[in-house]
Amino acid sequence: MPVKGELLLYVLSGMAICYLSSAFAKMIAVIALLIWYAYFHAHSTICFLLFLIGVCFWIQPSAVQKMKDVVQVVAVHADYAIVSDGKTQGIAYGLDDVNYDEVLRLTGTWKPITSLQNFYGFSFAKWCNRRGIYEQWQGTYEKIAAKDTLRSRLYAHVQKLPKNARSYVSGFLFGALKRSDDLAYLMQAGGFHVSALFLFLRRFIARFSVKHARFLAYLLGFLLVSITKESAAIQRVLVFEFVACLPIENQKDRFAFAVLLSVLLFPYLLYEYGFLLACSIRMIFLFVQGRWKQRIMLWAVLIAFQLFAFYECSLLQLLLFPLYRRIFAFAYLFAWGIVFFPLLGGLAGAMEVVLKWVLSWPNDLLSLSGKPSFLWLLLWGRTIAYLIKHTEKKSMIKAMMLLAVFPYQAYLHPFGEVMMIDVGQGDCFLFTLPFHQGTMLIDVAGSLYKNIPEQTLQPILKAKGIDVIDIVVVTHDDYDHSGGLQELKEIVRVKQVIDAYQPTVALGKQLWYMPMDTSAYDNENDRSLLLYGQLGKHRYLFMGDAGIAVEEELMRRYPQLDCDVLKLGHHGSHTGTSSLFLQQVNPQMALISAGRNNRYGHPHEEVLSRLQSYAIYYQNTAEKGALRIYYTPWFSFFVNSAHEFGFLK
Repeated sequence: MPVKGELLLYVLSGMAICYLSSAFAKMIAVIALLIWYAYFHAHSTICFLLFLIGVCFWIQPSAVQKMKDVVQVVAVHADYAIVSDGKTQGIAYGLDDVNYDEVLRLTGTWKPITSLQNFYGFSFAKWCNRRGIYEQWQGTYEKIAAKDTLRSRLYAHVQKLPKNARSYVSGFLFGALKRSDDLAYLMQAGGFHVSALFLFLRRFIARFSVKHARFLAYLLGFLLVSITKESAAIQRVLVFEFVACLPIENQKDRFAFAVLLSVLLFPYLLYEYGFLLACSIRMIFLFVQGRWKQRIMLWAVLIAFQLFAFYECSLLQLLLFPLYRRIFAFAYLFAWGIVFFPLLGGLAGAMEVVLKWVLSWPNDLLSLSGKPSFLWLLLWGRTIAYLIKHTEKKSMIKAMMLLAVFPYQAYLHPFGEVMMIDVGQGDCFLFTLPFHQGTMLIDVAGSLYKNIPEQTLQPILKAKGIDVIDIVVVTHDDYDHSGGLQELKEIVRVKQVIDAYQPTVALGKQLWYMPMDTSAYDNENDRSLLLYGQLGKHRYLFMGDAGIAVEEELMRRYPQLDCDVLKLGHHGSHTGTSSLFLQQVNPQMALISAGRNNRYGHPHEEVLSRLQSYAIYYQNTAEKGALRIYYTPWFSFFVNSAHEFGFLK
């Protein structure tokens, strides 16, 4: 075992290597760090070598194995269940009345897990893949056997509770809480409420048995949470509490061993903000001396994590973080109280109201929104470190200034941007002028299954610091183009909605043109508003859902019309994008917004063949996810959520 906490340095280096994308890059980093540590820490080279070699293999994804039809239920969520065939796990939909540990025979087809791929957004597919879950299923099923376990008994008992009590208890014990508040989500994801409960148990038991307080608290806590050990936060807390019982004297070595053991058992924790935040907070108390210095560092880390993970934070909420931790610990303990004393379930609704009120009343006070730039994070970290070391008023003033200028980062961005948002089978394009001088949306897709503006658009708007949209252009009244308009107005202020023909649309100093009035067409798709404009040195043409008839009229009126970027009509359907139209407008890039495995077959093969025959590069959200085109007066470049990069000529 390395001495004086050197294991912590090794573990942190290994964790950093895990984030490298390829095995080759990891091996290069291993060799470089190994040489450095061997030179300065020769006595611990063997330990470090074994650790880093292990890192290169455990974090690499294992081979994807095909799921079998006979599975066991591992976890039950509101919309899906996680099942296992003994070797690998999958996501199963439509299991309405199953319990934990039941054995099922599934009839249907296993398919790869897919989800929307957007900048700043949560990717369910990535979340699953990091846990070794690659396939999803939907069909019919048959129950083969039911195992009688403590967890299945608990879940069955919870399902018999009244509705309000059932949702409350399921949220806290089985991790089914909805992500309605970022701080609440972070509190649960980090397991801070559970760790607070362990601390309370230790102090309570210490009154009767000081020598065995930690061990007895761990056993009691293990009985409470092991039944619902599905939660990553609870897994982390259990591992840390277990290591705390081991005879390791050095606190830094103990912490490093706990981190190492957690990542070895659950590699996906490396990508969990809650785990990283919990580790960061623990390191503060290990390395920062002095109570007020620890509080300043804790506050600074919480601000950075909130902004980086959720693109907003309330400074007053973060000041009350220790109080929230105790409140959530009590709420968690109250959930167990309902299990043992069902009469308490009548108070579950009141408890939820109290939690919502506690989390919401200071939310808008001293709040920040936006994604911090790398430069801001660097300056923030340097300022806080200097403040802790030197305790000067100048450093405190600098920290306050950094917080004050944070909301204005967007006004320093010199690039304009066109973002094709992945909304599935629908359209939504976000335009941002340079230096945050204006924003516009073309179409706001709606969905019968989820709130697209809230779940997909809101994280993007928060990250970009957009709280007002100047113009929303609704090309036509199809639900996949206009259905999310009302939901959008509920989350952000919209100054102007344009849903009828007008010759020009002014966004700041930028003019967009509607080249023709399509209101006389009989077909709703052909009545789509068309937009044409120039951003930087390149011209853009958006066709809505317009078909070949509109294209022919457009070519007749404007025989010299051309563009550099063409948004294909009707999601790449064969009803539009004719060969003659492509020959005339001659774009170098085509944009297609379509849903994965959509029932319409968009984009159609013949349209894609035409694009290829004319050497037109295309981006399809169903394949590559969202797309960003940055423009300046001199050049434009693009990047998609699949990390492909290129320049427009």
